[in-house]
Amino acid sequence: MKKLNNYNFTMNWYGGLTEEMFLKAMRTNNASNIFEYDEKYGDCFCLIEENKDEPEYRAVALLENGYVDIEANFYMNKDFEPVIDFVICVKYGEGDNNWDTDYFYNDVVDNDSILTTDFTKDNWKEQLEKEMFDKLDKYCKVRSYDYTKPC
Repeated sequence: MKKLNNYNFTMNWYGGLTEEMFLKAMRTNNASNIFEYDEKYGDCFCLIEENKDEPEYRAVALLENGYVDIEANFYMNKDFEPVIDFVICVKYGEGDNNWDTDYFYNDVVDNDSILTTDFTKDNWKEQLEKEMFDKLDKYCKVRSYDYTKPC
């Protein structure tokens, strides 16, 4: 897969989450400064968001290339460890809202959600971008998608 004209990689800091908070969680392997775990619901809830009624994750990175994109979602498991999970979206038309999520991403690419980015390094953003690009490329090959046209 090559980078197209609309190639875009962005980090998303919103809802009170900062890069410093994210890196602290990733580097200490403890996200309890951002999330709390609710035994009743068996899920984590964000501490920094005003609306705490729903289980939370944060899409911390987005890579869009043509008619496919991949999001890196950040949350916490019950052991307070930070987790990054990936979600793929495919565009099926020309409209801005013509995107659909492939919730079976891990099944499609043999559970390829294991993160290898080293967040202790200064170039962690570049590592994450490359890792996301490679995962998206693998996904397109397995699905036989042409990322230059609607899927």
